[in-house]
Amino acid sequence: MRLQIGALLGAALMLQGCAGHATFTGNTDTVEAKHAKAQIESLTTIPPTLLAAVSNRVPSETEIFQLTPAQQAHFLAFYHSPTVANLPDNKRLFRYIDNIFTNFSYLGQTYDASTALTLESGNCISLAILTSALARLVNVDVAYQRVNVAPVYRRFVNVMTLSTHVRTHLYETIEPAHNELVVIRPRLIVDYYPQSSNIRGDMISEAAFLSMYYRNLASDAIIQRDYAYAYIIMQKALSILPSDQENLNTMAVILNKLGETQQALALYAYAANQNDVSLNLIANYTDLLTKTGQKARADQFSERLLRAHSDNPYQWIDAAEERIASGEHFIARSMLQKAIDRAPYLHEAYFSLAKSYYLTQELSKADDALTTAAQLSQLPETEKLYTAKRAVLALVEEP
Repeated sequence: MRLQIGALLGAALMLQGCAGHATFTGNTDTVEAKHAKAQIESLTTIPPTLLAAVSNRVPSETEIFQLTPAQQAHFLAFYHSPTVANLPDNKRLFRYIDNIFTNFSYLGQTYDASTALTLESGNCISLAILTSALARLVNVDVAYQRVNVAPVYRRFVNVMTLSTHVRTHLYETIEPAHNELVVIRPRLIVDYYPQSSNIRGDMISEAAFLSMYYRNLASDAIIQRDYAYAYIIMQKALSILPSDQENLNTMAVILNKLGETQQALALYAYAANQNDVSLNLIANYTDLLTKTGQKARADQFSERLLRAHSDNPYQWIDAAEERIASGEHFIARSMLQKAIDRAPYLHEAYFSLAKSYYLTQELSKADDALTTAAQLSQLPETEKLYTAKRAVLALVEEP
């Protein structure tokens, strides 16, 4: 599999897998950040006895990006070789990762840079970690961007995860002449999982990217039911981004798994009162409220779903499908409109809209939505399916 590259000029209890929404810039030295960190620590403190059996150690940030001497030498020999010496630094880096990633197994595991290179395997976060580790060796500036993709779910006995992706921007190093200011720097965008249906998301800070790595490790520990180790990992993630919504959501999931349900609810309540509350967090919070017999409060927060933050249209479609299944068609259609506003070319949103209208016997609107879905579909088999459903609607509409 070859990487997709874009050359641009740019200015200088759902758990998310490869990426998530960050609401904090990463500066943990401000008064607000210190206050938030203190509050979160008070909400997430658990009895030490729950952690007594933990034997695994959380990797440091240095260890995550550390390559072996042999790995470093191999890369630097290529980077400085005459065959690429005439290329800009970011293109030389890309040539190397494009060559080594050709034989990679794109699996769901989260590895550090050295392990990913040794095993030639890893998920998108692992590949971005490896790219960053190589970039650090030659001082190539890196930036990160979330990519919203069609949902890939992995359901386990104790949790369901949703995978999203991240891609890397590699900036060319430009030495400005005397008294000159570089305003625009060429960059290459490395997409590890290029798909025509991918939708660009927000740019994210390095702190948010690191936080995602630790959150992925915690998700793996949750799947293995090692909740105490997952808790320790999330303490590290929260030390990097105390107010990150997906960090708070994951920690609340872990607290509930550890039997600290009241603390989980308190943490959810704290997070739900922050700015830019994530759709994922509100959905998990309302679900836990319902399970603990607090239906009225769950309904209260459910109404806030439409004000939650998500630039991922697929997430709005999934949330709408849940509302359609429970007969909440007004809120479902509002969610679908958010998806359409973000990505008007997604046929899935219109198909869900058609389903909602059909269930409320608004057949003309259902037919219009199905027509649009068929027109937007790029897959012949999908278009045939929508056309067949329209035929059924036509039969239903006949007197």
